[in-house]
Amino acid sequence: MDDLETRLAKTEWLIERQDQNIRELYDTTEDMKKCLNGIHAVLIQIKWFVLGGASLFFADHLGLGHLFKIFGV
Repeated sequence: MDDLETRLAKTEWLIERQDQNIRELYDTTEDMKKCLNGIHAVLIQIKWFVLGGASLFFADHLGLGHLFKIFGV
């Protein structure tokens, strides 16, 4: 009977430890999601900045800069 109680206590301890590990992994996953969303937002901003700069460069290279100056844009 004592052996059964020991095994049961050990099993309960293992289940508690696994439950704690799962909670820690869940928290880590949530933190990683937040970080990845922040990185994604920065990358989108960089993309639009580069596209805007390239558009201005090509517009100026094609002479559209003078056209904008004429219209006062």
